[in-house]
Amino acid sequence: APDAYAPFTLAEYRHMPLDYAFVDECVLWPAPAPGEAPLPLVSADAAYPDVPVLVLSGELDNITTVAEGAEAAAHFARGHQVVLVNSFHVNALPHARSDCGAQLAQRFLADLSAGDESCARQVPPVRLVPRFARRAHELAPAQPATDNPRGGQLLRDDSEEETLRTVTAVLQTCADVIAHAPEDGQQGAGLRGGAFRVSKSGMGHRADLSEVLWTEDVAVSGYITWSARGGAVHCRTVVGARDAHRGYLDIGWPETASEAGAHIDGTLDGRDVHAQAPAP
Repeated sequence: APDAYAPFTLAEYRHMPLDYAFVDECVLWPAPAPGEAPLPLVSADAAYPDVPVLVLSGELDNITTVAEGAEAAAHFARGHQVVLVNSFHVNALPHARSDCGAQLAQRFLADLSAGDESCARQVPPVRLVPRFARRAHELAPAQPATDNPRGGQLLRDDSEEETLRTVTAVLQTCADVIAHAPEDGQQGAGLRGGAFRVSKSGMGHRADLSEVLWTEDVAVSGYITWSARGGAVHCRTVVGARDAHRGYLDIGWPETASEAGAHIDGTLDGRDVHAQAPAP
């Protein structure tokens, strides 16, 4: 079945990251005859023990879905499912989208009850990239902040709108570095050039940027700090070295479900910047 993993070839699939390394564990399984359904793993009349069971499901898990988690929990008389919003496949181990799954699992192991489950409804939303633009002018502009010295009035000219598009490019550059940050002490590359290095910083991380390019025309240097478990993100950036976009920007946003706004202050292209945008 050479097209089993199309558009990837079998060789390409086998060289994917470790999440797919289990593929070789399956090749010796007995295959059903053509036209026959696979045998069930558990017989229909199997008896399940009368023990407390906690099933943690990620709302966005497309490997073991919420429906499959509910089906597993239903086999146990004392089975209980908790669905973590905005979460994926691994929810109780390091690098999960929140500490909630680990907290629920630890309480369950200690007390046979997950206790307060409200954190499962408070995992920060997954924010998507608006578009992978090649140049800043293809992006939507940030908006003047409502508390800026000009009162958040409408843009006066096209050049100011272009400045605010550059602000968006810098904001997305910071977000892309965080999303692709490697392990502590390792170096990463910008989408279209430049480099950054990640290190531990208190309870979180710091990335030092050197002309990182998310778009081809906006080079971002400086540093970013963020918590490994949500909280505040702070980007202190220097913009320059490519085309006419030059200046500095301070950007911050909270990694919480209830607030999703980024605030940007600084000077760019000779203009004072006091802007706001959806958090990336």
